[in-house]
Amino acid sequence: MTTHASTPWRGTLSRVFLFLAQSLGRFVLVIWGAATAGFVALRLIPGDPVDVMLGVQARVSESVRAQIRLEWGLDEPLITQYFLYLGRLIHGDLGVSYQLRTPV
Repeated sequence: MTTHASTPWRGTLSRVFLFLAQSLGRFVLVIWGAATAGFVALRLIPGDPVDVMLGVQARVSESVRAQIRLEWGLDEPLITQYFLYLGRLIHGDLGVSYQLRTPV
């Protein structure tokens, strides 16, 4: 007679795996939701997103503003901007703070 002592562990391991998978899924959804909310919030603020990024005290030329729009893809359609934003976010490339002149 042979009994499988490992059989009770299979149920426990599958429950642990399921819990971890669900937790990871929730984590990804929360991060994606927060990133999307940040993107939408920046677009809902009245005015030019470049003005929001630079701050109210910024004194920069229109050519610098155009360069920033180009760097951030703000001249692209909104859906393209969104996916460029998510791509940079996934790679940890949040650019440079225009107010502090330091990497974000």
